[in-house]
Amino acid sequence: MLMERYIEKVLAECRRQDSKWGVQNHNLVEWIAILTEETGEAAREAVDCHFVHSESSIERLEEELIQVAAVVLQALQSIDRQKALAAADGKNL
Repeated sequence: MLMERYIEKVLAECRRQDSKWGVQNHNLVEWIAILTEETGEAAREAVDCHFVHSESSIERLEEELIQVAAVVLQALQSIDRQKALAAADGKNL
């Protein structure tokens, strides 16, 4: 039950990102940069949780981790789209 709740939160974050930025088709390096930035935000919240022991810190950490998971899904979808386009052109990604 807990896993499904987080999956729905990640999917909701994907929908939020889609409505904010539209379909994103970044190159692989850009996706890793975006993921690294989001992971850095999660790391900052983890440090706050560890040293500050704030209830709001754990909530912010959960939000950041959901954003990390959403970026991973968005990147994977982008890769699928890019592979399909490359295959249609007779190329490899």
